[in-house]
Amino acid sequence: MQIIESIPYHSLPIHSKLVKDYIYGQEKLNSFYTHRPSLDGLLQAAQQRRFSKFNRSTLVDALQSQYKNLNILGAAKQNLEKLQDENTFTITTGHQLCAYAGPAYFIYKISSVINLAKQLNEKDHTKHFVPVFWMASEDHDFEEISEVNFYGKSWKWVKENDRFGKVPVGLLNPAALSLWAQEMKSYFHDEENASAILAIFERGYKDNLTLAEATRQIVHELFKDTGLLIIDGNDPLLKRLLIPVLTQEVKSKSSFAAVQQATQELEKLGYEAQITPREINLFYFNADDSRQRIECSSVGFILAGSEKSWSESELLKEIALYPEKFSPNVVLRPVYQEFILPNIAYLGGPAEVAYWLQLKGVFEHFDIDFPAVLVRSSVATVQKNVEEKASKYTFSWSSYFNLTLDEILTKFIQEANEGELDFTQETLFINKIAELLNDKANQIDKQLTTQVDIEQKSFFDSLKKLESKFNKSLKQKSESDLKNLQRIRNILMPRNRFQERVINFIDLFGFEPDAIPEIIVLTNPLDFELKLLKN
Repeated sequence: MQIIESIPYHSLPIHSKLVKDYIYGQEKLNSFYTHRPSLDGLLQAAQQRRFSKFNRSTLVDALQSQYKNLNILGAAKQNLEKLQDENTFTITTGHQLCAYAGPAYFIYKISSVINLAKQLNEKDHTKHFVPVFWMASEDHDFEEISEVNFYGKSWKWVKENDRFGKVPVGLLNPAALSLWAQEMKSYFHDEENASAILAIFERGYKDNLTLAEATRQIVHELFKDTGLLIIDGNDPLLKRLLIPVLTQEVKSKSSFAAVQQATQELEKLGYEAQITPREINLFYFNADDSRQRIECSSVGFILAGSEKSWSESELLKEIALYPEKFSPNVVLRPVYQEFILPNIAYLGGPAEVAYWLQLKGVFEHFDIDFPAVLVRSSVATVQKNVEEKASKYTFSWSSYFNLTLDEILTKFIQEANEGELDFTQETLFINKIAELLNDKANQIDKQLTTQVDIEQKSFFDSLKKLESKFNKSLKQKSESDLKNLQRIRNILMPRNRFQERVINFIDLFGFEPDAIPEIIVLTNPLDFELKLLKN
């Protein structure tokens, strides 16, 4: 695996203006975060991080329980033991429990957080930093996790019963997913490395009763030598720690006001908000495990889509007795995460970073330290023969991301045919004739100028049609080159989306035995660059 080029984020359309301004240090955004997304910023966050001994002990107990069915060894076991130490901190990323790890950035995201923890451990020997993957097991949006694009084909996990789409995805039985592995192996003609990777997924889905446990086993095996710890927030022991936060959310509803204020301030600066808060940012688990939104009402609180309701005192009592029945939404999930982890940094995708910049006021309300927020690394790959074909053309690699396919093809045709499609002179000629005719019309009958304008427009319409025909003819002459350019662009931007957001990791690296260790080395989230790889 070799880096062809490192492309700075500022020259790509991969991030919004808000995220770019944040990572490049625009001063007007200083009030929306605490620590810069830099090595010094992270070390400062570790120096200032407050975390209670009781929460640390509870976290370790919960993780030990969560790992009871896995034979946790090596660096992961050592990191779990080190979490007892007050000088041990976490670097966290999270994601949905996508079938077969979904798009490739699932792997890049985890690799980035492992790389970052390694950098910090090498920089500061007085502390220890543990990479953590937070499983979004409470999310109930089945559609978002159910599809994977593999070998040019869309694989879809079909709803098996009414629970799908209602209960947290982490509780679903993943057995049906194990059946895909054998067919997927055939695409690689039983190549040894691809078969070994797919076997990890097959075992995970076959041997576990829930998608959360299956995902833990799969991610643990894929990153087994890195010290990565995997946490499930849907845990009664951890939810009990959250009681003070849940209670304040019900009583004050101040997270709603804090996010609204941040949103208004960002919009005044010309940015678009990523999330919209609710008056109360909580879900509730029913007896059948379905997850439904809690809403405010004139008499207290109601459960959306049902007849269930509470007064404020009743809801507070329910929280005190059964905190595991409550689930934070996108506003409070980061608060929950930072409340139960000795975390100094969260690493997310562009959309995640954007909404974290709306949350500092929420953290201040709950008196929780706001972590450093970083953008995960981005990766794109091309095969050797594609890289060789691309070298024949004048397009920079960033052009394939910044230009549409039509723009690339048109530009190539124009350059290849030395201006043959430049109709500037013809346009000037038509305008000159129209000008002369208008002069004559004014001398004879001014009403004739209207007819001249009509004929001028007709000439231009005909010129446009001729231009299209010329373009088509030249495209046919350059058919081989145009197919090459189309292939390069479609590899980097399939379906007009970044490759990492569409294509599965196994599809890209099935023939690469050392792909994950190499990607961990390459995915440095502090360099703000897309790595273009030849594999």
